[in-house]
Amino acid sequence: MCKVEIDKQETMLILDFKITGTISTACARCLSEFDMPIAVHEQQIAKFSDEEIDEDDEIIAIGKNEHEIQLAGLIYEYINVAVPLIATCSGGDDTSKCDKEMIDKLDNLSSGNEQDEQADPRWDALKNIK
Repeated sequence: MCKVEIDKQETMLILDFKITGTISTACARCLSEFDMPIAVHEQQIAKFSDEEIDEDDEIIAIGKNEHEIQLAGLIYEYINVAVPLIATCSGGDDTSKCDKEMIDKLDNLSSGNEQDEQADPRWDALKNIK
């Protein structure tokens, strides 16, 4: 759900965004899909001006005679920024909600139980470098 409150002032609009809901994303640990709740509260200023304003992330320029503001791009950006870079099913180091089969497979691969391969002799020369 996205709720936008607009505070209209003489020279600008103050847009207050409140976004809540869930998004479907992949766990960074076990790669299974899960629904992650998000809650975003952001504010954007839109200034009335017929001149070109040096726009930054905080101020949007709109013409004095315009009657519409495109909010879809802002909402999309706010939701994308709310998603953490490393999203996990359980959060933190807890793996209780992760796919057990995938976690076991990763544990086996990280300990080297499944791969009994010989070291490549071409790399042996690098071991002597100090």
